[in-house]
Amino acid sequence: MWLHKVSRITSYALHPALMPMLALYSILALPLSMQSYVPGIIRMMYLLTAICTVLIPLTMLFLYTGINKISSIEVNNKKLTQIYLLSVAVGLYINYYIISRIPVNLPAELAYFLIIATIFTMLLVAIIQYYNISLHMVGVGALTGLLLALGVRNALNTSGLISVVVVFASILASSLLILDKNKPNELVIGYLSGFFIFFAPLIISQ
Repeated sequence: MWLHKVSRITSYALHPALMPMLALYSILALPLSMQSYVPGIIRMMYLLTAICTVLIPLTMLFLYTGINKISSIEVNNKKLTQIYLLSVAVGLYINYYIISRIPVNLPAELAYFLIIATIFTMLLVAIIQYYNISLHMVGVGALTGLLLALGVRNALNTSGLISVVVVFASILASSLLILDKNKPNELVIGYLSGFFIFFAPLIISQ
C-alpha cells in the first residue's frame, strides 16, 4: 500500500539517529555567542558527530547480530534497541570529550546539549525496558526543545524553525501510527519528554 511506503520512508528520513546532526547544525547555524568558526573545525565537528552517533552505533549493532542481518535501521528488538542506545550514549560522550578540548570558543549550548543527550540516552535504555516510548518522537521533541531554548537564551526568533519541526513531527507521528509502531500515548510522551528534557536544563543554566 502506497501510504505504508510513504510512512516508512518518512520514518527513515526522520530517524532519531539523525537528530544529533540536526541539533549540531542548529547550534552552529544560529547567531549565538560567537560566529568566527574555522571551516575546517566545522567540518571536523560534523564528521565527528556522524561517526560517534551514527556510524559507531550501527556498527555495534551489526557486530552484535553477527551473521543475522539487520533488515531495517528501525530497531524493533528491545535488546538491540538498548545496545543501540548505549552505543549512542558512548558516542555522544566521546563527541563531548573531543569537542570540549578543541581550542576554539564554541557556544556553551553545544556542551550542554551533548551532556544532556548522553544522560537522557542512558535513561532511555532503562525506560524502554518497561515502556515502548517512541524514540522517533523523543528525537523531534528534543530538537523542538533545543530550538526554543536557543531562542530564549540568545533572544532569537526561532519560531519559524520550530514551526517546521512541529509540522514534520506531526507527519512523523501519523506515519508511526500508520505503521503501527507506537500507540498515541507513546508518541505524545516521547515528544513531551524529549522537549522538556532539553528545554528545561538549557533555560535553567543560562
